[in-house]
Amino acid sequence: MNFSANEYSHNTTGGSSKILQPGEHYCRIHDLTLVSPPWNDEAYFLCLKLEGPHMGDGFDGIAVDRDNPALGTYDGQIATVNSYRYPFSTYEYQGKEIDRDQQIFNWVNALATQMGVMIISITASTSFAISATASTTS
Repeated sequence: MNFSANEYSHNTTGGSSKILQPGEHYCRIHDLTLVSPPWNDEAYFLCLKLEGPHMGDGFDGIAVDRDNPALGTYDGQIATVNSYRYPFSTYEYQGKEIDRDQQIFNWVNALATQMGVMIISITASTSFAISATASTTS
């Protein structure tokens, strides 16, 4: 069998990609989850599940739940994105302890600020059961 780069097609499905490509996108946040890396079970990545804008009626998106087809498919391209290159962890810097949970709390608040959501009241415990009362800014 012979192979040739001239016959290569990057998009073999013929349709739009179901995955968001790197770049700047207008997205909806479906979920925020904490994922522990395999090398440190005390650290966490904060992962965002994003969906891009509706791609039209002819777009067949990825299944919302592959084990439950009744839930349907996403209307737009999706992606899972880590909040940062490195996981949040507790460490010491210049003699001061930097707390993992406080870092995550600060990141979520910074995200809400950047999105234009004003947090009126927010509380959290180290189990990450966060309750919030929020309203959008005018």
